[in-house]
Amino acid sequence: MKIRRLAIAWAFLYGVTAALGFVSQPDKVLSFCMMLLSVAFFVPGGWLVYEAVSRRDYRLLKIIRNVCLVSLISTMVVLVVNFLSYEASAAAGMVLYWLLILVSAPMICSQLWVIPLFGWACMLMVCLEKGKKKK
Repeated sequence: MKIRRLAIAWAFLYGVTAALGFVSQPDKVLSFCMMLLSVAFFVPGGWLVYEAVSRRDYRLLKIIRNVCLVSLISTMVVLVVNFLSYEASAAAGMVLYWLLILVSAPMICSQLWVIPLFGWACMLMVCLEKGKKKK
């Protein structure tokens, strides 16, 4: 039951950070709140990793690892495509930016891209290290 609640909280924070990623010109207070929410996004995920490690639930670690990989790889691909589309129309640029919001919601929400990327990388590394089954 605890795992389910953490997963729901993580999904909820994803939705909130994705919605806030569409705010184009936040004021200082909202910008600070958005940064805090993007950091808070990693609390349920980190807690899920902790629970999976303590329970030796390799299946859950694999799922979290895959989520981290999908987020990091899709963020890189969409960023590269976005940068390469500088000669495309403004509409194409907006669609690519919206896609970036969806694949890396906490990154866009925080407006400090390094913090969420570091969070994803840390969770990925823990999943990779602790996900090795003992023989």
